[in-house]
Amino acid sequence: MKSLLLHFQINIIFISINCYSQTINYDGFVNVPLSFAIPKSEGSAYILLNNKPQNAQFDTITGFFKWIPESSDIGYHSFNYTVFTENNQQKETGRFSMYISDKKINTPPTIDLQKCIHNNKSCYINNTGNIVINESDTLILIFKITDNDDVFTSYYFNNDLNNKNIENVSVILENDYKTIQLTCIPKQINADSKQINFYIITRDSNGSTVKLIQKINILDINFPPFISNKPLQVKYLYDDLKYVYQPIVENDDSNELIWQLVCDEKLHEFIEFNNKTGEIALVVKKSKIIEDTLSYRLKLMVKEVDEQLFADSVELLYKWKKSNVAPVIRDFYVWEIKEGIPATYQVIADDSNVSDKITYSIHSSNIKGIKINETSGLIELNADYELVAPYEKNKEFVVTVNATDSKGLFDSKKLTIKIFDRYNPSSISSKYTTYKENFSRTKNVLR
Repeated sequence: MKSLLLHFQINIIFISINCYSQTINYDGFVNVPLSFAIPKSEGSAYILLNNKPQNAQFDTITGFFKWIPESSDIGYHSFNYTVFTENNQQKETGRFSMYISDKKINTPPTIDLQKCIHNNKSCYINNTGNIVINESDTLILIFKITDNDDVFTSYYFNNDLNNKNIENVSVILENDYKTIQLTCIPKQINADSKQINFYIITRDSNGSTVKLIQKINILDINFPPFISNKPLQVKYLYDDLKYVYQPIVENDDSNELIWQLVCDEKLHEFIEFNNKTGEIALVVKKSKIIEDTLSYRLKLMVKEVDEQLFADSVELLYKWKKSNVAPVIRDFYVWEIKEGIPATYQVIADDSNVSDKITYSIHSSNIKGIKINETSGLIELNADYELVAPYEKNKEFVVTVNATDSKGLFDSKKLTIKIFDRYNPSSISSKYTTYKENFSRTKNVLR
């Protein structure tokens, strides 16, 4: 008796048959190719095989047998064969048996960096395997886990198993834990620490565990001051008012800032200006309006105290207008959130009439628990399992957001929300953190 263990590769095993009814045993696995040849002795012409499995192949001339057992083939199998001569005379007989096992050959899963996007271009990875980016860059990494079995995947940061949240970094697990997407838009706080170490651990049903460490180096770049809330359109004045514009500056350094306002001298009596904060208070009375086409154009500039040139500026244009106009909601992007983590989304609406107050509202028939701050336009949602369970994975919802001014004029836009229902269960016990939407430095955010 002879026993052979067959592996994934297809090997042809030639068997010497020297005695009548010799039995040869084979121990095989489901979905693993089994192949061998029954050699013809001298003077033999062809071989017949009885009980051949329906999904097996057997060549009567060469004696080659090939079989890829399926789950229905699990168990013991016995086959008889007969060798014939050229004149169809029986020459000899034999028998071989197989046992098909349901055990699987344990191949551990693999983790690969499938896609790396740095500022909308392919990533540069240095010779140490690290990814190098600058502060305020945008980095997207997509990791793919390859395994035939179900896997459980977890992640953490900076060699701390309990650290699953880093400011300005978001992680999404999807496709049954086999795809991991990391999005990183680092700020000054990340640059101070110099590096982010991202750990991925995956384990299959056989207990095989694989770990990957991706290091992200963050360079500290000193950006000049940048005014982030520049108005996008003309502001209209239509009543006695005092309108205040407070610039918001993104500045990586703590240096003192100097502000300068440029405007016609005739406007000085209408303006209150703070050169330390850049705040402008524009006071207008109807009694001062001479004609309907009267306009006010201002230019506000900012620089660091030690610099000679101004780094950024904003132009403000105000016009007198008798009629009211509706607010305009800025375009939305798809809001992607994870189940089990409270998330926020900022709605921004521009109203040309500076004296108007905007009220926000939201309408949804299939998302419970979503709410919006009527004054600030901040949407809050905690997508729990009860919300996602009735729908398919990664369900998309659409809600309607309204912005209404004090005169009743309004604008409406549709916001698409994509909820991922696969997340790391071990993170449930950790402290909830709010998902922060990160905006590019090149976008002007009106606050």
